[in-house]
Amino acid sequence: MVPRPSPDSPSSALAGLTPLLAAMAALIVYLRTLAPGLTEIDSGELATVATTLGIAHPSGYPLFSFLGRVWVILTGDLAPIRALNLLSALLCAGAVFLLHRTVRGLLPPSPAAEIGAWVGALAFAFNGTLWSVATVTEVHALQMCLDAALLWAIVRAGIWGHGPWRESALLLACYLAGLCLANHLTSALLLPGLLLGLLRQRRRLRPRLLATGIACGVLGASVYLFLPLRSAQQPLLDWGAPREWAAFVRHVTGAQYRVWIFTSGEAFVRNLRVFLDLLPTGFTPLLLSLAVPGLLRARRVPGLLPGTVVMAVASVLYSLGYEIHDIETYFLPAFLFVALWIGLGTALVVEWTDRLHGRSAKQAARIARGKLPL
Repeated sequence: MVPRPSPDSPSSALAGLTPLLAAMAALIVYLRTLAPGLTEIDSGELATVATTLGIAHPSGYPLFSFLGRVWVILTGDLAPIRALNLLSALLCAGAVFLLHRTVRGLLPPSPAAEIGAWVGALAFAFNGTLWSVATVTEVHALQMCLDAALLWAIVRAGIWGHGPWRESALLLACYLAGLCLANHLTSALLLPGLLLGLLRQRRRLRPRLLATGIACGVLGASVYLFLPLRSAQQPLLDWGAPREWAAFVRHVTGAQYRVWIFTSGEAFVRNLRVFLDLLPTGFTPLLLSLAVPGLLRARRVPGLLPGTVVMAVASVLYSLGYEIHDIETYFLPAFLFVALWIGLGTALVVEWTDRLHGRSAKQAARIARGKLPL
């Protein structure tokens, strides 16, 4: 394996700066295309709950409500909707930053790894679906930042990959998993991939560490306690009034939306067409082709291929069965994994190119010395 550079070396300092540069590139574009005010679908409702600390539609999105309220206070000179649109841009740029670090963390330090991290991060940054989320008030912006943070923590902990086992990062991953659930219930579809990785490391999971990890996950998900506490104060927007136990469970589990889940074969086919259309238009066929060698490269990283494939497939299957008109954003977790594979595939193609170039250079040198016929 290629040795890692010293933390004090110029190359190490530059490597630490490149994820920030990728995020800044995305943020500049997001800011240039930021929506000036309210937009369609949930923008008005989410802006209201963030401004008044209210209760949003199921599952309540307590983490978004609380974070949005803090952000509106901190940006007091901005109109709330403008501030919240800006928050989405920052969160999506944060997801780009974390994806860059994740791709690079899965590969030995090399120019190929750096190129792969850039291509994967920017492919995700300028995917049309993420870009649309980054310019409006939308809960999926926070979700993408949290999902990307969870992937980074999994790699950092050594659950996937060749890196050292880090218990502190494992506990962070468990906490982030809980926070993801506290923002959007579809994050539960990422848990099987995390569990597969933990099973691979089961010999290192001492009972005390396992119990602490579960406690960290529960702590992250405990943000849901905000709902009954705030509902009891009767805020301006109090969807479902989840102050009683039955109403709380119904609201958090999204019971009223179950009538739209896996109830129509026509919806499944329609959503599949949407997904298959979004893939090439959001990434371009050239970038998508790099995901294939990315899957091959993922096979070299212990636990990565089954973990990411399970997460991506689970996210897509759930989204295909959900009969709503704005289904595009539900494919974003799958697009995150596609961008990860694109980054890994780019690195592998660069490595192949370097090897071919090296062989060609050696053959040319031997020909020049007369050791090979022309």
